[in-house]
Amino acid sequence: MKVVLLEDVPHVGTKYDIKEVSDGYAQNFLIPKKLVNIATPAVVQQMKRMKELHEAKMKLSKEELKKSMAKIDGASVTIKEKVNETGGLFTGINAERLSEEMMKQNNINISAEHIVLKQPLKEAGEFPVTVTVEEQNATFKAIIEAE
Repeated sequence: MKVVLLEDVPHVGTKYDIKEVSDGYAQNFLIPKKLVNIATPAVVQQMKRMKELHEAKMKLSKEELKKSMAKIDGASVTIKEKVNETGGLFTGINAERLSEEMMKQNNINISAEHIVLKQPLKEAGEFPVTVTVEEQNATFKAIIEAE
């Protein structure tokens, strides 16, 4: 059965792809979870338009982000969180949270997917955080303080 993916599906494809999958897989798993639509000519045409719009929007956002890389370099974000007796945080600070705080504190919009963190920040202190857009890097400082 030919289907159009509405979301990224592991081992099948990415959003807006047109893929051939087994009937059982489509009817029993993908369609009930609303991960795909059956690929009729009208749906295929609509998905192609949506894919083009999505790609144009992503290109624009990457260009904006490249322009704001200079602002990001050397900036800092301060986050106050509750800590335990050993100085560890009760909740880790992830890329999404850093992205939100960068927008609130510095009015710089960064997508969380561009923030490079090996693992969530789980203790108080100062940490360098890298933002990567294509081959361009910028670093800002994340300051985690005890509340």
